[in-house]
Amino acid sequence: MKTRFAIVVGLGALVILGAFLSTRNRNMVTGIPLPEKTPLGVHAERISERETVHLDFSSAGSIGYESEAILTAQVAGTIVTAPIQVNQRVATGQLLYKIDETGNSIPSLAGFQSADIQQAQLRLKNAEKEYSEARHNDERDDTTASKITKDQARNDRDIASLSYKALLDKRLVKSPTAGIITVKNGNLNDTVTVGTPLAIVSNGRKIIRFYASDNERPLIAPGQTISFSQDIAGTERFSGTVLRVSQNADVTTRRFLVEAESSDPQFHDLPAGSIVTIFTTLKKTARPGNFFLPLSAVLREQNGSAIFVLEGNTAKRVPVTIVTIIGETVELTDIDDRENRVVMTNVKQIKDGDTLILE
Repeated sequence: MKTRFAIVVGLGALVILGAFLSTRNRNMVTGIPLPEKTPLGVHAERISERETVHLDFSSAGSIGYESEAILTAQVAGTIVTAPIQVNQRVATGQLLYKIDETGNSIPSLAGFQSADIQQAQLRLKNAEKEYSEARHNDERDDTTASKITKDQARNDRDIASLSYKALLDKRLVKSPTAGIITVKNGNLNDTVTVGTPLAIVSNGRKIIRFYASDNERPLIAPGQTISFSQDIAGTERFSGTVLRVSQNADVTTRRFLVEAESSDPQFHDLPAGSIVTIFTTLKKTARPGNFFLPLSAVLREQNGSAIFVLEGNTAKRVPVTIVTIIGETVELTDIDDRENRVVMTNVKQIKDGDTLILE
């Protein structure tokens, strides 16, 4: 019985399999062709047309002046005098800040309560008195000893004078150059420490400053046109021109300073210190034998990178080597025939040997 049952089950399975194969191949038996795969529409360009690329560039920048003196506190204390305002024009040597020590019991001497200033001034007064006496004695005695004493007293006086002036210069902050106060950070009664930013004195042309990376720097040159805006989207833009590009990278950021100017009448209304966004287009030429493609046109797989080229209307997968990636653009090599047409779109939907239609 068991053997007969097994035979019946086997025959039934053969019948079902035969019916399935018969249905699957019916069209071939009757001569009716199966429906063909619809060719995929793509855009393609010749490699010779991809040897240069235009890259959109944007960067944060700021407005300033060609020459800027940044003033910081050289001593700790309190700002007791600050007779300046932003946009005020100042002369070389003009007093901008006076920094003193306040709230202690030392009475003011020569306008200062700071102990170091008072001690230096007392040393200077004593040195001047001793020199005056030594000179008087030398005029009276006119001996070798009196002359030596007089010369020593004069040297002591000069050293005391230099020491006093050095301390005074640290507490009396003066403008090192003629210009305009473009930034004022320190205000009356502010407590400061050594290095606290106080003000910026600017002169020369008003300019725009921004930075470029090591890859971008060779693509920016004096005379190149830029635009800039106070908003990131660049809704309202001003035009400008690159003045110069630094050949040395900033030590901290390892980026290169770029300075530009603008003849736009409204540019002069923008205050120094304003933050802007820079926009321009950079033209990059590939190295000999290389070419550019959008990153989306390159297959990046574990065993390497590849692109699709067209042979007639058929896709052919070709391996390539990535030289560098700049944003969404990639520089490639290892294709010798510059007339090859490279598939630019829908590459992830394509298989080697697929029939394609140019759109």
